[in-house]
Amino acid sequence: MKRKSAPCRPVYNPQTWNGSAHVGLNHCYNYATDVMTDNAALPGEGSGKACCPTDASVTCAKVGAAAVSDKLQATASVTTGNPPHAHFVALALEPAGTSGRDFHWYRRDCNGFWSHKVGNSPARNVDESGQPIVDPQTCDRGNYSVFCGFFVCDPSIVTIF
Repeated sequence: MKRKSAPCRPVYNPQTWNGSAHVGLNHCYNYATDVMTDNAALPGEGSGKACCPTDASVTCAKVGAAAVSDKLQATASVTTGNPPHAHFVALALEPAGTSGRDFHWYRRDCNGFWSHKVGNSPARNVDESGQPIVDPQTCDRGNYSVFCGFFVCDPSIVTIF
């Protein structure tokens, strides 16, 4: 008997995230992990290890460690296709010394392209130049010029609030 393969996920469906009831309450971390909490979740909050209360504490290492504490898994590279029951996400930061230094998350959808949601703005599948996102390492990320790396996210086990 042939085992049924897991459905491709996440599907790029911005209407769900961009509806008036959710667009302002779910930011990039919610969107990237594909977990809608309606409370602008931050890395580490779900595991009780909230990250980055100051500009200086917003580093690749600290934001990444907070996400890992929420059960994302750091990975050195991205393969063709998403892992079973999971998907890839990517982390980028604004440069050190930026006032109000921020981080940003991207996710790879099952169509092979990447999408993201900046703060309380709508989810989209294009970069800052309006181009489809093939690789978050090389796309126009605007202010998020520091690329930190990739992670694997299984929304069924990730702990974000």
